[in-house]
Amino acid sequence: MPGSSTSAWSSATRSNAIIVHGTMCLIRRAAMDMAGGWSSDTICEDTDLGLSIIQQGWLTHYTNHALRRGPVARHL
Repeated sequence: MPGSSTSAWSSATRSNAIIVHGTMCLIRRAAMDMAGGWSSDTICEDTDLGLSIIQQGWLTHYTNHALRRGPVARHL
């Protein structure tokens, strides 16, 4: 948004507009169970789970605060 200190993307991703992605996410067990768990028939299982969680009525939330650190490859 022009003239705003918070971009439209930043605002949208904070509350129920982002799907589950990546290795570091926290998911309530009840939400995962209601969504059917991890899918084994897609290479985008994290995205699939996130969309299923939202379809089941759960809310999602994005935070840019690191809750945990994971390993990073030194060389690709």
